[in-house]
Amino acid sequence: MRVFLAALLGAWLMGNVAMAVVATQNFRAVDRVLRAAAGSAGSLRDPHIARSAPSELIRLMERLPAAEARMLLRYLASEMNRLYFRIWGWGQLLLALLTLGGLWAGGVEDRVVHVSVVAMLALVLVAVFALTPEITAIGRRLDFAPRNPPPPEFARFWRFHTLYTLLDLAKMGLGLLALIRLARLP
Repeated sequence: MRVFLAALLGAWLMGNVAMAVVATQNFRAVDRVLRAAAGSAGSLRDPHIARSAPSELIRLMERLPAAEARMLLRYLASEMNRLYFRIWGWGQLLLALLTLGGLWAGGVEDRVVHVSVVAMLALVLVAVFALTPEITAIGRRLDFAPRNPPPPEFARFWRFHTLYTLLDLAKMGLGLLALIRLARLP
């Protein structure tokens, strides 16, 4: 049972890492594609761009002004991230419930492990039911808003985003603590 619980915690932790990578790379891909469409010599040598920006895409992107193309692609990246974070939030709830069920059914009596996983679940609940919906709503209002000067909601969006990131880091720390404690049990 401890191996199963360790696998659940490991999957949960790796899922968080994967989400961070996916979310940042979705936005970085926008700039890579735009550089490729603009014919930047440096970006055309990028093997990722060579495979992901065929000549048809480059011709289509050239028809749009650069600012509009960027806004369109960033909107797409934002929508993808919103979907992924919503799905991941529900996936984390499932992982939390499976982990807690395994802890109680498996006879793991380490209080630190139990408290860590319950605290992780609490952080996920805050993210799923409070932060993610608010970040999504504000983000959608800001998607096509002018950035100069920044809209008033921009600061609010980043406060929620920062809070989400800090809670995610705390959750990762708790997960690592639980995993280490679980591994050290007799």
